[in-house]
Amino acid sequence: MVGTTLNHCTTRPETSVGPLRRTRPILNTAPTKNTLFLLLRRTAAEEQAKFQPLFTQIDHSRKMVDSVNGATDLSSEMEVDAFRRLFPLRFHERHLLESVRPDARPLGKARETSLALGAVASADGSALAKIGSTTMLAAIKMEVMTPANETPDEGCIAIDFHMPAICSPIVRPGRPAEAAPVVSKQLSDTIISSGMIDLKELSLVSGKAAWMAYLDIYCLDADGALFDAALLASAAAFSHLQIPMVSLNDEGRIVVFSKENEGEKLKNKPVNEEKRKLKLKSIPFGLTCIIHKNYILADPTAEEESIMETLITIVLDSSYQLVSLYKPGGPALAYESIIQDCFALSRQRVRELQTILNEAICDMEVD
Repeated sequence: MVGTTLNHCTTRPETSVGPLRRTRPILNTAPTKNTLFLLLRRTAAEEQAKFQPLFTQIDHSRKMVDSVNGATDLSSEMEVDAFRRLFPLRFHERHLLESVRPDARPLGKARETSLALGAVASADGSALAKIGSTTMLAAIKMEVMTPANETPDEGCIAIDFHMPAICSPIVRPGRPAEAAPVVSKQLSDTIISSGMIDLKELSLVSGKAAWMAYLDIYCLDADGALFDAALLASAAAFSHLQIPMVSLNDEGRIVVFSKENEGEKLKNKPVNEEKRKLKLKSIPFGLTCIIHKNYILADPTAEEESIMETLITIVLDSSYQLVSLYKPGGPALAYESIIQDCFALSRQRVRELQTILNEAICDMEVD
Protein backbone atom coordinates (compact mmCIF):
# COMPACT_ATOMS: atom_id res chain seq x y z
CA MET A 1 0.00 0.00 0.00
CA VAL A 2 1.33 3.41 -1.00
CA GLY A 3 1.79 5.92 1.77
CA THR A 4 -0.24 9.08 1.72
CA THR A 5 2.41 11.31 3.33
CA LEU A 6 5.76 12.60 2.05
CA ASN A 7 7.72 11.87 5.27
CA HIS A 8 10.03 9.45 3.45
CA CYS A 9 10.99 8.51 -0.11
CA THR A 10 8.27 6.64 -1.89
CA THR A 11 7.84 5.20 -5.34
CA ARG A 12 5.08 6.75 -7.42
CA PRO A 13 2.85 4.25 -9.19
CA GLU A 14 2.97 4.05 -12.99
CA THR A 15 0.43 6.14 -14.84
CA SER A 16 -0.96 5.82 -18.33
CA VAL A 17 2.07 7.64 -19.68
CA GLY A 18 4.59 5.37 -17.91
CA PRO A 19 6.72 5.86 -14.80
CA LEU A 20 8.20 9.26 -14.06
CA ARG A 21 11.94 9.34 -13.60
CA ARG A 22 13.39 11.40 -10.78
CA THR A 23 16.90 12.68 -10.49
CA ARG A 24 16.60 13.24 -6.72
CA PRO A 25 14.21 12.00 -3.99
CA ILE A 26 11.24 14.00 -2.92
CA LEU A 27 12.08 16.16 0.04
CA ASN A 28 10.45 15.66 3.44
CA THR A 29 8.50 18.84 2.90
CA ALA A 30 5.21 19.70 1.31
CA PRO A 31 5.45 20.20 -2.48
CA THR A 32 5.73 23.78 -3.59
CA LYS A 33 3.91 25.32 -6.52
CA ASN A 34 7.09 25.23 -8.65
CA THR A 35 7.55 21.52 -7.96
CA LEU A 36 3.98 20.71 -8.96
CA PHE A 37 4.29 22.87 -12.07
CA LEU A 38 7.46 21.02 -13.13
CA LEU A 39 5.79 17.67 -12.58
CA LEU A 40 2.73 18.69 -14.59
CA ARG A 41 4.83 20.10 -17.43
CA ARG A 42 6.94 16.93 -17.58
CA THR A 43 3.79 14.84 -17.69
CA ALA A 44 2.33 16.96 -20.47
CA ALA A 45 5.54 16.71 -22.49
CA GLU A 46 5.56 12.93 -22.19
CA GLU A 47 1.92 12.80 -23.23
CA GLN A 48 2.68 14.96 -26.28
CA ALA A 49 5.65 12.77 -27.19
CA LYS A 50 3.47 9.70 -26.91
CA PHE A 51 0.86 11.01 -29.34
CA GLN A 52 3.25 12.93 -31.64
CA PRO A 53 3.36 10.17 -34.30
CA LEU A 54 -0.44 10.24 -34.43
CA PHE A 55 -0.48 14.01 -34.80
CA THR A 56 2.09 13.79 -37.59
CA GLN A 57 0.04 11.18 -39.41
CA ILE A 58 -3.12 13.28 -39.11
CA ASP A 59 -1.33 16.39 -40.40
CA HIS A 60 0.11 14.45 -43.32
CA SER A 61 -3.32 13.08 -44.18
CA ARG A 62 -4.82 16.57 -44.04
CA LYS A 63 -2.18 17.90 -46.43
CA MET A 64 -2.84 15.05 -48.86
CA VAL A 65 -6.57 15.76 -48.80
CA ASP A 66 -5.92 19.47 -49.36
CA SER A 67 -3.67 18.76 -52.34
CA VAL A 68 -6.24 16.43 -53.88
CA ASN A 69 -9.11 18.85 -53.41
CA GLY A 70 -7.06 21.87 -54.52
CA ALA A 71 -7.60 23.61 -51.18
CA THR A 72 -5.25 26.36 -50.02
CA ASP A 73 -4.56 27.67 -46.57
CA LEU A 74 -5.64 31.29 -46.83
CA SER A 75 -4.25 32.22 -43.44
CA SER A 76 -0.80 30.89 -44.38
CA GLU A 77 -0.83 32.84 -47.63
CA MET A 78 -1.74 35.99 -45.75
CA GLU A 79 1.12 35.41 -43.31
CA VAL A 80 3.61 34.95 -46.16
CA ASP A 81 2.36 38.08 -47.92
CA ALA A 82 2.58 40.09 -44.70
CA PHE A 83 6.12 38.85 -44.07
CA ARG A 84 7.07 39.75 -47.64
CA ARG A 85 5.77 43.30 -47.22
CA LEU A 86 7.22 43.89 -43.75
CA PHE A 87 10.62 42.24 -44.27
CA PRO A 88 11.23 42.15 -48.05
CA LEU A 89 14.99 41.65 -47.84
CA ARG A 90 14.73 38.75 -45.39
CA PHE A 91 11.99 37.24 -47.55
CA HIS A 92 14.21 37.24 -50.64
CA GLU A 93 17.30 36.10 -48.75
CA ARG A 94 15.43 33.03 -47.51
CA HIS A 95 14.79 32.16 -51.15
CA LEU A 96 18.42 32.83 -52.06
CA LEU A 97 19.51 30.21 -49.54
CA GLU A 98 17.64 27.67 -51.68
CA SER A 99 19.08 29.15 -54.93
CA VAL A 100 15.62 30.05 -56.14
CA ARG A 101 13.63 33.26 -56.46
CA PRO A 102 10.05 34.04 -55.41
CA ASP A 103 8.84 33.54 -59.00
CA ALA A 104 10.43 30.06 -59.02
CA ARG A 105 13.26 31.09 -61.38
CA PRO A 106 16.84 29.95 -60.84
CA LEU A 107 19.16 32.81 -59.96
CA GLY A 108 20.78 33.00 -63.40
CA LYS A 109 17.67 32.57 -65.55
CA ALA A 110 15.96 35.46 -67.33
CA ARG A 111 12.21 35.85 -67.56
CA GLU A 112 10.17 34.67 -70.52
CA THR A 113 10.72 36.99 -73.48
CA SER A 114 8.53 37.68 -76.50
CA LEU A 115 8.90 39.99 -79.49
CA ALA A 116 6.51 41.22 -82.18
CA LEU A 117 7.46 43.35 -85.19
CA GLY A 118 5.23 45.88 -86.92
CA ALA A 119 3.22 46.77 -83.85
CA VAL A 120 2.57 50.35 -85.07
CA ALA A 121 1.16 50.52 -88.61
CA SER A 122 1.80 54.26 -89.03
CA ALA A 123 5.51 53.99 -88.18
CA ASP A 124 8.30 53.17 -90.61
CA GLY A 125 9.59 50.57 -88.18
CA SER A 126 8.21 49.32 -84.87
CA ALA A 127 8.38 46.48 -82.37
CA LEU A 128 6.80 45.37 -79.12
CA ALA A 129 9.16 43.66 -76.66
CA LYS A 130 8.14 41.96 -73.46
CA ILE A 131 10.47 40.55 -70.79
CA GLY A 132 8.36 39.12 -68.02
CA SER A 133 5.91 41.88 -67.24
CA THR A 134 8.21 44.64 -68.50
CA THR A 135 6.75 45.84 -71.81
CA MET A 136 8.31 48.27 -74.31
CA LEU A 137 6.91 49.68 -77.53
CA ALA A 138 9.46 51.16 -79.98
CA ALA A 139 8.52 53.12 -83.09
CA ILE A 140 10.69 54.83 -85.73
CA LYS A 141 9.66 57.72 -87.94
CA MET A 142 11.92 58.87 -90.79
CA GLU A 143 12.19 62.51 -91.87
CA VAL A 144 14.43 64.30 -94.35
CA MET A 145 16.87 66.84 -92.90
CA THR A 146 19.89 68.85 -93.95
CA PRO A 147 23.04 67.12 -92.67
CA ALA A 148 25.56 68.92 -90.50
CA ASN A 149 28.57 70.53 -92.14
CA GLU A 150 30.91 68.27 -90.15
CA THR A 151 29.18 65.12 -91.43
CA PRO A 152 27.72 65.90 -94.88
CA ASP A 153 27.42 62.21 -95.81
CA GLU A 154 25.75 60.97 -92.65
CA GLY A 155 22.25 60.91 -91.29
CA CYS A 156 21.26 61.18 -87.65
CA ILE A 157 19.35 59.27 -84.98
CA ALA A 158 17.32 60.90 -82.21
CA ILE A 159 16.29 58.65 -79.30
CA ASP A 160 13.71 59.44 -76.67
CA PHE A 161 12.50 57.18 -73.86
CA HIS A 162 9.05 57.79 -72.35
CA MET A 163 7.63 56.54 -69.06
CA PRO A 164 3.94 57.46 -68.78
CA ALA A 165 2.15 57.22 -65.46
CA ILE A 166 0.43 53.96 -66.47
CA CYS A 167 3.71 52.02 -66.50
CA SER A 168 4.40 52.08 -62.75
CA PRO A 169 2.79 53.27 -59.50
CA ILE A 170 5.94 55.23 -58.64
CA VAL A 171 5.55 57.41 -61.76
CA ARG A 172 3.20 60.30 -61.12
CA PRO A 173 1.23 62.17 -63.77
CA GLY A 174 2.76 65.44 -64.84
CA ARG A 175 6.18 64.61 -63.44
CA PRO A 176 8.96 63.09 -65.55
CA ALA A 177 10.24 59.78 -64.24
CA GLU A 178 13.77 59.85 -62.87
CA ALA A 179 14.76 56.77 -64.82
CA ALA A 180 13.60 58.10 -68.21
CA PRO A 181 16.57 60.39 -69.07
CA VAL A 182 19.03 57.81 -67.72
CA VAL A 183 17.68 55.02 -69.91
CA SER A 184 17.46 57.39 -72.88
CA LYS A 185 21.14 58.32 -72.54
CA GLN A 186 22.14 54.68 -72.15
CA LEU A 187 20.24 53.72 -75.29
CA SER A 188 21.76 56.53 -77.34
CA ASP A 189 25.31 55.71 -76.24
CA THR A 190 24.85 51.98 -76.79
CA ILE A 191 23.26 52.18 -80.25
CA ILE A 192 25.82 54.66 -81.56
CA SER A 193 28.91 53.03 -80.02
CA SER A 194 27.90 49.51 -81.03
CA GLY A 195 28.16 50.35 -84.73
CA MET A 196 24.83 48.63 -85.36
CA ILE A 197 23.82 51.37 -87.83
CA ASP A 198 26.08 52.90 -90.43
CA LEU A 199 24.98 56.53 -90.46
CA LYS A 200 26.23 56.89 -94.03
CA GLU A 201 23.38 54.63 -95.12
CA LEU A 202 21.04 57.40 -94.04
CA SER A 203 22.54 59.88 -96.51
CA LEU A 204 20.47 60.91 -99.54
CA VAL A 205 22.34 63.72 -101.28
CA SER A 206 25.77 64.61 -99.93
CA GLY A 207 25.65 67.86 -98.03
CA LYS A 208 22.03 68.51 -98.97
CA ALA A 209 19.73 65.81 -97.63
CA ALA A 210 19.89 62.92 -95.21
CA TRP A 211 17.54 60.89 -93.08
CA MET A 212 16.74 61.71 -89.49
CA ALA A 213 15.49 58.62 -87.64
CA TYR A 214 13.29 59.50 -84.67
CA LEU A 215 13.22 56.53 -82.31
CA ASP A 216 10.63 56.72 -79.52
CA ILE A 217 10.39 54.00 -76.89
CA TYR A 218 7.33 53.89 -74.66
CA CYS A 219 7.42 51.92 -71.43
CA LEU A 220 4.00 50.32 -71.01
CA ASP A 221 4.86 48.29 -67.92
CA ALA A 222 7.94 48.88 -65.75
CA ASP A 223 8.76 45.70 -63.86
CA GLY A 224 12.55 45.79 -63.81
CA ALA A 225 15.37 45.60 -66.37
CA LEU A 226 14.01 48.59 -68.29
CA PHE A 227 17.17 49.14 -70.32
CA ASP A 228 17.33 45.51 -71.46
CA ALA A 229 13.76 45.55 -72.75
CA ALA A 230 14.12 49.01 -74.32
CA LEU A 231 17.31 47.99 -76.14
CA LEU A 232 15.67 44.81 -77.44
CA ALA A 233 12.65 46.76 -78.69
CA SER A 234 14.91 49.35 -80.35
CA ALA A 235 17.02 46.74 -82.13
CA ALA A 236 13.88 44.95 -83.31
CA ALA A 237 12.36 48.21 -84.58
CA PHE A 238 15.48 48.95 -86.65
CA SER A 239 15.34 45.38 -87.98
CA HIS A 240 11.78 46.06 -89.11
CA LEU A 241 12.53 49.54 -90.47
CA GLN A 242 11.80 50.23 -94.13
CA ILE A 243 13.26 53.48 -95.42
CA PRO A 244 10.66 55.32 -97.55
CA MET A 245 11.12 55.96 -101.25
CA VAL A 246 12.13 59.53 -102.13
CA SER A 247 12.93 61.54 -105.25
CA LEU A 248 14.16 64.98 -106.31
CA ASN A 249 11.52 67.44 -107.48
CA ASP A 250 11.99 70.19 -110.06
CA GLU A 251 13.35 72.55 -107.39
CA GLY A 252 15.99 70.07 -106.34
CA ARG A 253 14.29 69.18 -103.08
CA ILE A 254 13.69 65.73 -101.68
CA VAL A 255 10.12 64.48 -101.96
CA VAL A 256 8.98 61.48 -99.95
CA PHE A 257 6.60 59.26 -101.87
CA SER A 258 3.33 58.55 -100.14
CA LYS A 259 -0.19 57.61 -101.12
CA GLU A 260 -1.02 61.30 -101.60
CA ASN A 261 1.76 62.03 -104.13
CA GLU A 262 2.07 58.58 -105.69
CA GLY A 263 1.31 60.10 -109.13
CA GLU A 264 4.52 62.11 -109.03
CA LYS A 265 6.57 58.93 -109.11
CA LEU A 266 6.67 58.92 -112.93
CA LYS A 267 7.83 62.50 -113.50
CA ASN A 268 10.36 62.70 -110.64
CA LYS A 269 13.62 60.79 -110.65
CA PRO A 270 13.73 58.48 -107.62
CA VAL A 271 16.78 58.63 -105.37
CA ASN A 272 16.04 55.11 -104.19
CA GLU A 273 13.92 52.93 -106.46
CA GLU A 274 11.93 51.28 -103.66
CA LYS A 275 11.68 50.99 -99.93
CA ARG A 276 14.80 49.49 -98.47
CA LYS A 277 15.92 48.05 -95.18
CA LEU A 278 18.92 49.08 -93.15
CA LYS A 279 21.89 46.76 -93.00
CA LEU A 280 22.50 46.14 -89.31
CA LYS A 281 26.10 45.15 -88.64
CA SER A 282 26.17 43.95 -85.04
CA ILE A 283 23.06 44.07 -82.90
CA PRO A 284 23.66 44.80 -79.19
CA PHE A 285 21.82 42.94 -76.43
CA GLY A 286 21.86 43.81 -72.76
CA LEU A 287 21.52 41.88 -69.51
CA THR A 288 21.10 43.49 -66.11
CA CYS A 289 22.18 41.56 -63.03
CA ILE A 290 21.86 42.18 -59.31
CA ILE A 291 24.84 41.55 -57.05
CA HIS A 292 23.82 40.71 -53.48
CA LYS A 293 26.44 39.24 -51.15
CA ASN A 294 27.70 36.16 -53.02
CA TYR A 295 24.65 35.87 -55.25
CA ILE A 296 24.08 37.04 -58.84
CA LEU A 297 20.49 37.47 -60.00
CA ALA A 298 19.93 37.84 -63.74
CA ASP A 299 17.10 39.91 -65.18
CA PRO A 300 15.72 41.33 -61.90
CA THR A 301 12.15 42.42 -61.30
CA ALA A 302 11.26 45.87 -60.02
CA GLU A 303 10.84 44.49 -56.51
CA GLU A 304 14.29 42.92 -56.56
CA GLU A 305 15.83 46.12 -57.89
CA SER A 306 14.27 48.17 -55.08
CA ILE A 307 15.52 45.82 -52.34
CA MET A 308 18.97 44.81 -53.59
CA GLU A 309 20.38 48.01 -55.00
CA THR A 310 23.65 46.92 -56.65
CA LEU A 311 23.04 46.61 -60.39
CA ILE A 312 25.39 45.87 -63.25
CA THR A 313 24.40 45.96 -66.93
CA ILE A 314 26.54 44.28 -69.59
CA VAL A 315 25.91 44.86 -73.29
CA LEU A 316 27.37 42.44 -75.82
CA ASP A 317 26.88 42.42 -79.58
CA SER A 318 25.93 39.41 -81.66
CA SER A 319 29.63 38.47 -81.86
CA TYR A 320 29.86 38.46 -78.04
CA GLN A 321 32.09 41.54 -78.08
CA LEU A 322 31.76 43.95 -75.19
CA VAL A 323 29.87 47.13 -76.07
CA SER A 324 29.42 48.65 -72.64
CA LEU A 325 29.45 47.87 -68.94
CA TYR A 326 27.34 50.01 -66.64
CA LYS A 327 27.34 49.88 -62.83
CA PRO A 328 25.47 52.78 -61.22
CA GLY A 329 26.97 52.52 -57.73
CA GLY A 330 25.58 50.23 -55.05
CA PRO A 331 27.06 48.82 -51.83
CA ALA A 332 28.41 45.60 -53.36
CA LEU A 333 31.81 45.53 -55.03
CA ALA A 334 32.19 44.08 -58.51
CA TYR A 335 35.12 41.72 -58.12
CA GLU A 336 36.74 40.10 -61.14
CA SER A 337 35.09 36.73 -60.47
CA ILE A 338 31.67 38.39 -60.29
CA ILE A 339 32.26 40.23 -63.57
CA GLN A 340 33.28 36.98 -65.24
CA ASP A 341 30.12 35.25 -64.01
CA CYS A 342 28.02 38.13 -65.31
CA PHE A 343 29.77 37.88 -68.68
CA ALA A 344 28.94 34.18 -68.86
CA LEU A 345 25.27 34.92 -68.17
CA SER A 346 25.32 37.72 -70.76
CA ARG A 347 26.72 35.47 -73.49
CA GLN A 348 23.99 32.94 -72.80
CA ARG A 349 21.38 35.70 -72.89
CA VAL A 350 22.69 37.01 -76.24
CA ARG A 351 22.13 33.60 -77.80
CA GLU A 352 18.57 33.51 -76.47
CA LEU A 353 17.69 37.02 -77.65
CA GLN A 354 19.30 36.51 -81.06
CA THR A 355 17.14 33.44 -81.58
CA ILE A 356 14.00 35.31 -80.50
CA LEU A 357 14.78 38.21 -82.86
CA ASN A 358 15.46 35.92 -85.81
CA GLU A 359 12.19 34.07 -85.23
CA ALA A 360 10.27 37.36 -85.08
CA ILE A 361 11.85 38.51 -88.37
CA CYS A 362 10.99 35.18 -90.04
CA ASP A 363 7.40 35.40 -88.82
CA MET A 364 7.14 38.94 -90.19
CA GLU A 365 8.44 37.89 -93.60
CA VAL A 366 5.97 35.01 -93.78
CA ASP A 367 3.07 37.33 -92.96
